[in-house]
Amino acid sequence: MSNSFKKNRVLQTLLAIVAGIALIIWPHPIFKIVIYLIALYLIYLGVIALWAAHKEFKQGGRYGNQRTSGIVLCLAALFVLIFAPGLVSMLPFLLGIIILIYGISHLVGVLNHRHFVNVSRFPEIIYSTIIIIVGGFLLFNPFRSVLFGLQSSALASSLLAAVS
Repeated sequence: MSNSFKKNRVLQTLLAIVAGIALIIWPHPIFKIVIYLIALYLIYLGVIALWAAHKEFKQGGRYGNQRTSGIVLCLAALFVLIFAPGLVSMLPFLLGIIILIYGISHLVGVLNHRHFVNVSRFPEIIYSTIIIIVGGFLLFNPFRSVLFGLQSSALASSLLAAVS
């Protein structure tokens, strides 16, 4: 590996660890910052598109698709600012239903199908049970599971970055 690649890898690892620790310690403020960054990025893209539409109008006397794109991007930024917390809080509930259905169907499939006589079904039953528990947790505790999911994914990515 080249020296610059190693430096970039170390920098990315340190950044992932710092971001993971910050997300674990301050989940609510970090979540709000991410929402604001996404909204700012959409506004930035919208303003650039509107500026390009303005330049196109000055040159050709008509507006193209850039104007519509700029307006839609600015409205999307407003949508993210207003509805992101609500949409994110609904996601674990929907995901919980999907995971719970998958876990139950997997368990029924394991219990109904026995392909090999000498192969234990116990690991598959344990896997299905864990999937059902995770789906139930997401389904019956959706608001707490958003932050828990963010924190655990941040911790996992920090650990993976530190290991690699």
